[in-house]
Amino acid sequence: MNIKKHGKDYGIPQGSSISATLSNVYMIEFDKQMNELVQSNNGLYMRYSDDFIVVLPNDGDDVFWKHHDEIQSLIKSVPRLILEPDKTKIFSYVQGAVVDSKNADRVNTKIEYLGFSFDGRIIRIKDKTLSKYYTKMYRKLKNIVKQRMVSPPLKRSAENLYDKYSIKGAYPKTRKGNSPQKKSGNFITYVNRAKYVFGENEAIDSSTKNHMLKIKRKLGS
Repeated sequence: MNIKKHGKDYGIPQGSSISATLSNVYMIEFDKQMNELVQSNNGLYMRYSDDFIVVLPNDGDDVFWKHHDEIQSLIKSVPRLILEPDKTKIFSYVQGAVVDSKNADRVNTKIEYLGFSFDGRIIRIKDKTLSKYYTKMYRKLKNIVKQRMVSPPLKRSAENLYDKYSIKGAYPKTRKGNSPQKKSGNFITYVNRAKYVFGENEAIDSSTKNHMLKIKRKLGS
């Protein structure tokens, strides 16, 4: 175990239960001023933990850079608030497409924020998030198929897989005579909730619609 003492008189461990609360307390005044600035220009400001996004109307380059300088000045006014250059991006929305200001010729540019991506037309779940889901699911499937070659059919393992990675585990189960079991759900629960919030016209569940078929095919192999 590699544990190092934090010798500075500022900063808190990332991931601790109090870190999110203290970060919000520290950012209260910044959030207030940023929100007032953006809303006064008919825009939108949102922040979650250390990620924030600003959306402003396209009123021309001169107006944009004026707002940009105002935002930068506000950020610099907060002690030890530093933006990561690699994670700070500026996009334009042009004729139904998202354009990266640093690379206008880039194809398939997307705005990514809090697990979702937007290409100018459709909102989807981030590729990286989907990749994690399918990697874990296929790893579990591979183990079940491997064990089945040595043991009798592993019903319990299959049920566990369906609970964790399929629509079957997305909602609490109800048993006859009993109240629904307490259950937080799984990744498909998250997908369905997102679909409800964003609306039926978005392709939120396009990459998970066939997850049951993929599971059955792998188990059948």
